[in-house]
Amino acid sequence: MAGLKKWRKQEKRVLDLVHEKAEKEENTEGWYEGWATKVGKAVDLARPLVVGVFANNDVEYVTSVAEDVGLDLIQLSGKEDLAVIEKMNLPTWKALHVSDR
Repeated sequence: MAGLKKWRKQEKRVLDLVHEKAEKEENTEGWYEGWATKVGKAVDLARPLVVGVFANNDVEYVTSVAEDVGLDLIQLSGKEDLAVIEKMNLPTWKALHVSDR
């Protein structure tokens, strides 16, 4: 929860900064191009992480999809061995399933 609160504060600071700079912008010539770039950078800083959730897929498939769609993180939710994490090309989480036995 602390991580989410920290992210929300960062997001607000970035968006406030973009808004403040936009209000100060007096020159309208080239406004769209300049601000499109600035807003794009702000979105990159404040956007949520994109996580791909996979179950029981081979490493080549997961890394290929991750690269193709631009994932930030990989979550493995199947019966993959923990050693598979080392073979991934991005930070990877492994869901651990808890049994009632």
